[in-house]
Amino acid sequence: MGIEGGGIDWSIHRDSLPDSIHFFSLQNWTHFVVIVCKLYHLVIQLRMTRKRILKIKTFNKSLAKLELSDKDLLIAANQIEAGLYEANLGGNLYKKRIAIRNRGKSHGVRTIFATKLSKNIFFLFSFRKNEKVNIDNTELLNLLKISEFLLNLSNDEIRSLLEKNYLFEVNDD
Repeated sequence: MGIEGGGIDWSIHRDSLPDSIHFFSLQNWTHFVVIVCKLYHLVIQLRMTRKRILKIKTFNKSLAKLELSDKDLLIAANQIEAGLYEANLGGNLYKKRIAIRNRGKSHGVRTIFATKLSKNIFFLFSFRKNEKVNIDNTELLNLLKISEFLLNLSNDEIRSLLEKNYLFEVNDD
C-alpha cells in the first residue's frame, strides 16, 4: 500500500508495523471524518446556545448585603445543573442554599431561581435563614409570574433587558 507524491514513495509496508496497528479502509476513514465533523459542529452549536446565568435587578442589589459574589452564584449554578438543589417549588422555580465563605450552607443564603432543562438560569430572590424561614404564598405566586415571563424571553429580549440594566449576567471576574 503506498501513496506517491512529489517523487517520494510514501509506502507503508504492513509487515514493518506492529500487529496492534490496524489499517482502516478508505470507507472507514470517510465515516470517521464525517463523524468528527458532525461532533465539531455540535460543539460549536452548543457553545452558541450556551446556558446563561442571569440575575434580576433586585437580586443583584442584595448581593453585597448578603455577602454573595458572582463566583458563589457560578458554583451554585454548576450544582444546579448537576441537579443539586434543595426544593422544586413548581413552575420551573427552585430553591438552592448557598454557603457564605467558610460558614457552610446552614448559615448561608437561600436563593430562589428559575430554569428549564438546558435553558438559562435566573436568580430571582434571596434571603438569610435567620431573617426569614421561607417565602410565603404571595411571594411564591409573584415569583412564579416572574419566572414564567423570564423563561419565555428570546435572546434578543434578554439582550435588551441586559442593556437596560434590568438583568445582569453572572460573571467569573
